[in-house]
Amino acid sequence: MLVMIISLLFGCGEKADKLSDANSSYKIGDKIVIKSVTNTTVTIVRENSGFKIENSDKILIFDIFGTYCQPCITEAPQLTDFQLKYKDDVLLIGLIYGENVSDKYILENFSKPMDIRHFISNSPENRRIVNNILKDINYPYELAIPFKVVLKNGIYQELTNVFGITHENNKFYIGKTDMLTLQKDIIKSRSRNF
Repeated sequence: MLVMIISLLFGCGEKADKLSDANSSYKIGDKIVIKSVTNTTVTIVRENSGFKIENSDKILIFDIFGTYCQPCITEAPQLTDFQLKYKDDVLLIGLIYGENVSDKYILENFSKPMDIRHFISNSPENRRIVNNILKDINYPYELAIPFKVVLKNGIYQELTNVFGITHENNKFYIGKTDMLTLQKDIIKSRSRNF
């Protein structure tokens, strides 16, 4: 009887395992290979309380978004332009979150029609990465997208908040991000020595 109740509440073993995996934290030194919807890969490494790109000192931006989200759709071409402009200093990784669509769907209905060329991952691993990010920055609220964080050498950067103020406790952008604000914050991050 107890097994039946647990099965009803948590589903079958595979689903329960996937949920617990999504909520588990990465360990320092863990390497996570992220595959894009175009079959390219990038490896990120878990640091003390963040992530960095393996064998690179580029600034890492995670953009957590959905293809159904109007602000996400509006800013996607701007993010591609930003990535192309700062390709030597920045890697932007888009993490599909909160939807169950195929890579083909993303390519045909999101990337190609808008000429989106930055790295987009549609991996089941995205949820675990996002959960770790939210824990790292002590984000206490329900996640709203688009949501971005910026890391340099595995350290979350201080970012300008919605009121135009850079504050040490603000480690994220929420909603459509102004590209000029992002540019200014990236320039500040590049100049910091860690």
